[in-house]
Amino acid sequence: MIFLAFFTKIKAYILFIILIFPLFTSNIQQLIGILVPFHQIITILSLISFLFWIKSCKYLFNKVFSIKNNTFFIINYYYLVFLYFIGLLIIIIVGRISYQPESIFLSLLIGIIGLYTFFSHLYLFHIIAKTLTDVYIGNSKNWHSLYIYNILKILFIPIGIWFIQPKINKLYEENKDKFK
Repeated sequence: MIFLAFFTKIKAYILFIILIFPLFTSNIQQLIGILVPFHQIITILSLISFLFWIKSCKYLFNKVFSIKNNTFFIINYYYLVFLYFIGLLIIIIVGRISYQPESIFLSLLIGIIGLYTFFSHLYLFHIIAKTLTDVYIGNSKNWHSLYIYNILKILFIPIGIWFIQPKINKLYEENKDKFK
């Protein structure tokens, strides 16, 4: 659990670099001339780091507020981790992900997996935004507007991380004794 605590106390600029780094690696593969799909591997590792950040936020919220009902969160989280690791393995072994299904059944299956992946991302974003909103505003009349503000910060994470991570750091520092 030390690894999860790392993401709760990391500075916003370091997390920003981890999340934005794949944008700068797209031409490195062509410049260096390496055969390994460097950009794709860095992109998936960045996505996995983002998932670890979400898990560490949820871990922090569970420790601070003793939230027990998180089975659906765990299912969706590990589904995405599994999917990203499979994608990473396919990229390392095959060299790329470009698959043209030849049957309607495979196309439908890939479409359903894609839709569930989209839903899983939105659900994880919803849980983090909802908990952040509950922490900082409670049950007031402005709850919905702050929730929408938090969900937009998570959806546009390279910009929103500058606002979200200081709140996570503050919450961690206030409750540091619960992690020992």
